[in-house]
Amino acid sequence: MSLELEIATVFRAMPGERACGDRAVRWEDGDDVLVAVVDGLGHGPHAEIAAVAAVDYIAEHRDAGLDPLIHGCDKALRGTRGAVLTLVRIRRSTGEAWHAAIGNVEARFVGSGDVPLLTTPGVVGARIRKIRERAFEFCAGSTLIIHTDGISSRFRLGELHGQSAEAIARTLLRDHAKDHDDAGCAVIVS
Repeated sequence: MSLELEIATVFRAMPGERACGDRAVRWEDGDDVLVAVVDGLGHGPHAEIAAVAAVDYIAEHRDAGLDPLIHGCDKALRGTRGAVLTLVRIRRSTGEAWHAAIGNVEARFVGSGDVPLLTTPGVVGARIRKIRERAFEFCAGSTLIIHTDGISSRFRLGELHGQSAEAIARTLLRDHAKDHDDAGCAVIVS
C-alpha cells in the first residue's frame, strides 16, 4: 500500500493588512509527509513573527517526533507573542498518521472510523503542558482539514468531502474566512 496524497495549503492576511500571522505548510520527505498549520496570536506583524518562527523551527527539525517538535517550538517562540498550532505526520507506505495540537487550530477528519483529533489547551511559547498525540489511520478516501480560527468551523465537511484538496482549501478561504482575522488551512485528500 502506498497512499496517493493530494495536499493543499493556503493562508491570507486579514483584509487591509499585509502581514499574516497564519501559516499552512507541508514537507514531503520520502515516505513521510508533515503538515503544520500555525496561528500566531492576534494578527499583524507580531503574529507573523511568531508564526514564521514556528515554521522555521519545524522546517529545521522536521525529522523529529511531533511532541519534540512542539516542545522545541515552545522554546523557540519564547519572547514572541506565541502561537497555536497543529501538526500531522502521515506515512504513505502504511497509512499510519499522527496528530498533535496546542490551542484552537481545528482538525476535522473523514476516513475509516470516528477519530477525534483533540487539542491541548495552551499557547506555544508560553510553557505548554503535556501534549496529547493521537495515532490514526489515513486510508484511501480520507479527507483531513486543518484550519485556524480565522476560518469559521460552520462549514459542512460532508459537502466538501470528495472534492480535490485544492478545491476544498480555496472554498474554505473564499467562503468561510472571517473578515476580522488572518486565515489559513491545509487539506489532505487520499
